[in-house]
Amino acid sequence: MLPTGTAVAATPAPAVSASAVSPSTTSPSGPVAEAPDEPTPDPTATTEPTPDPWATTEPTPDPTATTDPTPDPTPTAAPCPALPLAPLGDPGATSDAVKQVDIESKATACFTVTVDKPGTHRILVDGSYDTYPELYAGEDRVACQDWVYKDAWCDLAVGQYTLKLTNNHWSAARNRVALVPLMATAQGDCPAVPGTGYDTAPATGTGAGPMGVVCHSFTAAPGERITQELRRVAYGDASAWISDATGKRLCTGYNQDGSEGCVLPEGTGGYRVYGVVADQEDGTRALYTLKVRRLSAPAGCATVAPAVYGTAPDRSGPATGCKTITPTVSGAYDVRSVDEQGNRANVSMYLNDGTYACRGYDASCRLTAGTTYTVLTDDAVQAFGRTSTEGCVDGVELATTYRGTFSAPGEVDCLNLPLPQGAHLAVLTDRTADIAVYDATGLEQCLYATNLWDATCVLGGTAPYRAVVTDKDVYEGGDGYGLVVHRTDAPSVCRTFTAADFGAAPARSVVKTGDGVFADCLTIPADDHSAKELIRIAEGAGGSPAEAVVVDADGKVRCEIRTYYGSFSGCVLTPGLAHTVLVQGRDMPAETLLTRLDITATARGCVATAAVAVGGPSTGGVPAAPGDFVCRRVTTTAAGDTLHLNVRDAQGVVRLMAFDAAGDGVCDYFARGCAATGSTAYQVLLQVPDGDTAPAGYRLDALRIATPAGPAPECVQVPNVSYGFGPLVGTLTEQKTALCAAVPSSSGDHFGLRFTPAGTFAQQPTPWLYDRTTQKNGCFGSYSSEGQNYECTLPNAYPKVARPSIMVIGLPETPTAASTAVNAGITCAQYLCGTDERSVGTVGPATVGRGKISMTVTGSALPDSAKVVLTNGSFRAESTTLSVAPDRRSMTVALDLTNAPLGVLNASVYAFGAQYMKPSVTVVAALRNSAAPAVSGTAVVGGTVTAKPGSWSLPVDSLAYQWRANGVAVAGATGSTYALPSTLFGKQLSVAVTARKAGHPVVTAVSAAAVVKGVAPKPATVPRISGTVRVGSKVTAVVGTWSPTPTSYAYQWRANGVAISGATSSSYVPAAAVLGKKLTVTVTALRTGHLSGAYTTAGYTVAVGLAPRATVAPYVTGTVRVGRTLSLNRGTWTPAPTSYAYQWYANGRAISGATRTTFTPTSAQRGLRITVRVTALRTGHTSGVAWTRSTVAVAG
Repeated sequence: MLPTGTAVAATPAPAVSASAVSPSTTSPSGPVAEAPDEPTPDPTATTEPTPDPWATTEPTPDPTATTDPTPDPTPTAAPCPALPLAPLGDPGATSDAVKQVDIESKATACFTVTVDKPGTHRILVDGSYDTYPELYAGEDRVACQDWVYKDAWCDLAVGQYTLKLTNNHWSAARNRVALVPLMATAQGDCPAVPGTGYDTAPATGTGAGPMGVVCHSFTAAPGERITQELRRVAYGDASAWISDATGKRLCTGYNQDGSEGCVLPEGTGGYRVYGVVADQEDGTRALYTLKVRRLSAPAGCATVAPAVYGTAPDRSGPATGCKTITPTVSGAYDVRSVDEQGNRANVSMYLNDGTYACRGYDASCRLTAGTTYTVLTDDAVQAFGRTSTEGCVDGVELATTYRGTFSAPGEVDCLNLPLPQGAHLAVLTDRTADIAVYDATGLEQCLYATNLWDATCVLGGTAPYRAVVTDKDVYEGGDGYGLVVHRTDAPSVCRTFTAADFGAAPARSVVKTGDGVFADCLTIPADDHSAKELIRIAEGAGGSPAEAVVVDADGKVRCEIRTYYGSFSGCVLTPGLAHTVLVQGRDMPAETLLTRLDITATARGCVATAAVAVGGPSTGGVPAAPGDFVCRRVTTTAAGDTLHLNVRDAQGVVRLMAFDAAGDGVCDYFARGCAATGSTAYQVLLQVPDGDTAPAGYRLDALRIATPAGPAPECVQVPNVSYGFGPLVGTLTEQKTALCAAVPSSSGDHFGLRFTPAGTFAQQPTPWLYDRTTQKNGCFGSYSSEGQNYECTLPNAYPKVARPSIMVIGLPETPTAASTAVNAGITCAQYLCGTDERSVGTVGPATVGRGKISMTVTGSALPDSAKVVLTNGSFRAESTTLSVAPDRRSMTVALDLTNAPLGVLNASVYAFGAQYMKPSVTVVAALRNSAAPAVSGTAVVGGTVTAKPGSWSLPVDSLAYQWRANGVAVAGATGSTYALPSTLFGKQLSVAVTARKAGHPVVTAVSAAAVVKGVAPKPATVPRISGTVRVGSKVTAVVGTWSPTPTSYAYQWRANGVAISGATSSSYVPAAAVLGKKLTVTVTALRTGHLSGAYTTAGYTVAVGLAPRATVAPYVTGTVRVGRTLSLNRGTWTPAPTSYAYQWYANGRAISGATRTTFTPTSAQRGLRITVRVTALRTGHTSGVAWTRSTVAVAG
């Protein structure tokens, strides 16, 4: 025999039918039945080894071993301990019919139960919540009915059963268990209740605790509808059910028709109410009461009559909890219970068979004349016919205060309303009463109105109409009430509501309440309002809350405002119509202040403010008193411009809202910054909310971030946002309050924005991301472990579509310094942003050179991490990223193919977590330089030289140039031509030419060097020729003045531009060969390290030279006689003649033929005197002439 509560392992259970099973007395063992909604534990699926079912509480290593050294191979199971059946009532603390058991985790305890009478039995389990009972008849599990957590009702035949308790918890459990027979033959007391009439006293008793069942019998007939109510005297748990003599539970679950109570079925009898009454908190048994009532044809109810308006509730009759009403008129009724204080409550009404005539939540009850209905309550019952006018009174005048009084708690008054069908109605009250409006047929009006005071009710149905008045708060002092009825589609006589200007002291209308005044009205004249106005309401002296509604003359509500919420509103006023403002206050001394302001383009008192380009300055001012408005009229060039509007102040309290020229709102009051478009002028209203302290000043940003052509030119054009964009950098001040970016975003994009350095929202710049479709800002603050940052989103759409946006980054709300540095990095916070889809296109070029090369990958949304891999056998080259195009449609990667085999390589691109196979790549010999570059032109300071690129082994895609000085690259000197600066004077000039061919290593070749010389001297005073320019006369070159100063000069004389050989001195004597030619001299100015400067003088024609002159006169020698020869000595001449001519004369007359240096006179000359003229000839010179002296007369 196992000790009581011995734990054993659960064993698998076969399936059984749901019907009651006859027990078997042969095997008490079997699996445990599962509780509803609780899974049957798998006895083999535990984390601990399954205990041996035959083991004692002290298991041994060998589950079959005994103290006998010879093991018994066929051990037998010990039977489960007996659990006696428990009696009705309290089983007693020491009763053997209640067993307590400790159960290890995932283990089972079992008991044997013997049933000697067939019928329904109740299983009761108390203690650990995760323990579940099951009942077995042999190997068959008994299907018990109506599980309630762990308790159940089981229909059992006579026999022996096994009751098992399984602990499904991870820790040990302690539970109590009992099995209680519920048949009429069961042991224990079951006293009868006093009766089922409502006027009978309830049964009373002492509970039996959670392990006992209390019982009370009652007398009833099949078909009757019975209710039972079991309650503890002190608050606590109690449950009850109705059974017949077999113990079977009747009326389980809810009635299908939704009715209350249990309709006793045919063929039953011996009715009982069983219950389980929990103990009190101190563990003692609890007292209880039990009411068993017949709801069909109820007995003992008090009778009440239909109610009359204006009279006290009928409280006559006994308090039995039941009242009956028999109406005399059929129709809809409002039925309520009313307690002594006048509190009204919804009630249900029952027909004679106990079913519902109407429920408490029904709008009304439709009753039939002559039929008796039941209400279950001890309070007074009021049933008002919806069509009844009995007790209704006149006296209500439009727009005039009506006063009424309740004569008793719970009274309902009825007031006739002087309004026709279709009238627009508003009822303002002193808030002491609730009001409902009905038409002549009893149809409630104004059901779809927001409330009665706000003029949203239009009377339909059939006139006349009645207002039914009930006390709103029975605990509030006083029984009187007041109301004012307005017909809002007809004019009311009200004071004029004067329009105000934006300014320091706007005009206000004052509504005073108290001393019986709780409401008022104002009129906006038809000819004194704009199309859109801002109406503001505020508490004045007395501080009482109030509401107001604006209604046009047709009864259409234009806006509502309240002092406690939404204290101002933009109102659309109907052109040409007067408007009425109904003010609902409270009957207490107070003032309510109302202001109306034009918010269209005709608004008065606005300060003109021109919008500026992004990067422009802010404008400032002083805010108005809290609650009042400052108006800035912000203007722009085109209606299609988009403006960014934002207000900032040191306290962060000034709010902004904006209206376009028509008065339509474009900026929300609660938004911190907004975008506005569609108008050339905006009324920007600035307000410090009521209750806040106004700062000393504010700053207003009004920036043009877009034009009709698109984003403003000042905005950075972001090319791609697949993985984010930026950084956006800049410095912000009050002179440059924001920067912006045009973002090619798409629907559903989500960006994370991080500022460097990080900070709080108040310290960081403020971002906005404006959707260009809606102009809504998608940025919001986000708190995380990283601190305070921003997230920016765009509206979602499927499929994904382009949704361009503009990002604006502005000054912090409260800048800590005169300037704020912006460094904003924006990342895509989802797998992909923007319109591009992920793709990989081409890899090129297809032919590459061996060496360190670059290749280009095309596609879309290409990531920086994409890699090109080229392979052939054991060779593998993997790329590194050099650059990604701004639009991420292409990227350049570097690969080292120095050791690559010539020929074909396999190509792949790894991107987006996938491999993309691409066409193969062919490796060829790399590009090389075959003829060195050269420098063409004179390397002189100020001169321009040209690079000759040389020759290359393959056609190249491009050439790049880099000029060098003394072998060092000259910054910026990257053109094919180069103007030499003075800084290169004296340096070695060369040019490096870099050749590029797609897929080949980059090759650079350098030219030979040339020294850069200084500039040639130039003449400030030009050279000239000094002297007479003629053959034989010396001329001199005058060099003039030069800059820079030459260190020496060189000369070249020229005739007709042709250099005269040997004429390289500073002076020159023209030879006869240059006679008649233009004589010039080229003066070359030489300066060390510089080019030579040269200047050719003006040309002079070389004139003939001077005639030779006889320095020794010619003379004649010989005897002067006929026949004797005379000789001529021609004398000495300078310059030396090249030849001479002679002519002999006799007495001055030329002697014919006498032209030699000798002459023999003849007789013809006798007596005559002889002279000779000598002509000296010289090339290029005039001929010189000299005469000899006359001889004596020729003798003989």
